[in-house]
This record gives sequence, C-alpha cells and structure tokens, in this order.
Amino acid sequence: MDLRKIMARIERRLKVVKLSASAASKLAGKPDAIRNLKRAVKDGMRQGLNATTLAALAKVLHTTVAWLTEGTGPEDPSAAGEQTIPIWGRAGAGGKIYNFHDGVAIGTIAVPEGVNEHTAAVEILGDSLGPLFEDWCAIYDEIREPPTMDLVGKICVLEDADGQAFIKRLKKGRGKRFTLESNYGAPIYDIEVKWAAPVKSMVPK
Repeated sequence: MDLRKIMARIERRLKVVKLSASAASKLAGKPDAIRNLKRAVKDGMRQGLNATTLAALAKVLHTTVAWLTEGTGPEDPSAAGEQTIPIWGRAGAGGKIYNFHDGVAIGTIAVPEGVNEHTAAVEILGDSLGPLFEDWCAIYDEIREPPTMDLVGKICVLEDADGQAFIKRLKKGRGKRFTLESNYGAPIYDIEVKWAAPVKSMVPK
C-alpha cells in the first residue's frame, strides 16, 4: 500500500469537497484517521489505514476505496454515473480466500442493492461455492466483529486465529470454537474464528 499516493488522493478530494482533514475525519467517524495517515507517511511507514477506515473516508470524500488506494475507476462515481464497491480477495478451492486485503483492492464491481459504506465483495473462482456461482462475487459488510451464535448455519467471510481468510458455512464447534464447512473438502473442525461477516448476496461479476 503506497500511503504517500493515498494521502495525495485524499488531499485532492478534500479540496474538491471543501473539507479540512479534521472535518472529513470526524464526518467519517474516524477523528484521527487523516492525521495518523500523515504521520505514517512522514515516518515512511507502509501501513496506516484499514479497510473500514478507507471505506468511511471514501464515502465522505465522494469517491471509492479503489480510487483512493489505486487511483483506478472513476474519481467521483456519482459524477460518472457509476458507483462501485471493492473486491478484497478471491475464494478458491475449499473456500480459502487468496490475496485478501493485500494492500489494495483487486478490482471493483457495480454496487448491488442493499449496500452501505462498509459493503465489499469477494470474487468466487471455479466452483468453490458450487458450479452455479463460478466467477460471481459474494457480497458482505467489511465489519470485523467476533462471530455470534446467530451466524451458525450461515455462509460467512471470516478470518481464523492464524490470519487465514475463508468463505465457509459456520457450524457450532466445541466451546467457543467453530467448524467450517464448504461444498468441497473435509470440514475444518473446532477452530478459533477472529471475526465473521455473513454473505448478504451473490451477484455475477
């Protein structure tokens, strides 16, 4: 992630929307976001923004996560008549997600119905979710909260304690652990899940 270029794009959008860095950060619900990013750029750091903060800033700055991180797609999707959400990874065999948040979005898709500022997508490769969903995208909200029992039986985008990301169906495991199921391959039994977000819908790419 090139923080210097991201900061330059943020400053460009601040001028367009006529907001100060402080005002934009507060409107995004992240009061110190841009100030912390400036500090990270000054210190030569390579990380300084997470996906949730980027999405919140993009909304306030009337742009997209993809444009802020990569400079790709329309700078102002409302002006271009096109709105998009970021694709944050690709799900392959067994539901494992590759290239998940490797620093920049791997692409974008047109916004489906029922989205909000946190909504994102994972691209489905092959028949990892069944042959009918090859090259489709799973839509979810990029809100990283610990799994709750109401997610049992649902297909979720999730991350385990080792930092591996999956798109799988959650089943109750032993104690506070969960079992992960997919169409292919053996279940992964009794693992610690750091966070899980239910898949809201499936859309063709």
